[in-house]
Amino acid sequence: MSKILNNTKEKFFEIFNNPRYSKEDIIKMIEDDEFDLTAKNDKGMTALYISCMFRENEIAEAIIKKNIDVINITTTEIDGKTALY
Repeated sequence: MSKILNNTKEKFFEIFNNPRYSKEDIIKMIEDDEFDLTAKNDKGMTALYISCMFRENEIAEAIIKKNIDVINITTTEIDGKTALY
């Protein structure tokens, strides 16, 4: 499942709710650096925020394991809440 979409910044948001892709597909794509995990959607949510919101713990764990700037992607507040709270 490599390089399915051209715009990596928006890829996570397009694929996350697409039934063509399983949780395992998404985790593999995260591990293969196919997403810009610091990108935000039009509501200011990051991939980590969305994963936590939908209780997709395995996906959230894969994002955190990428060792990106977790502080940056968890400080986004939506209604006073961050991805991890």
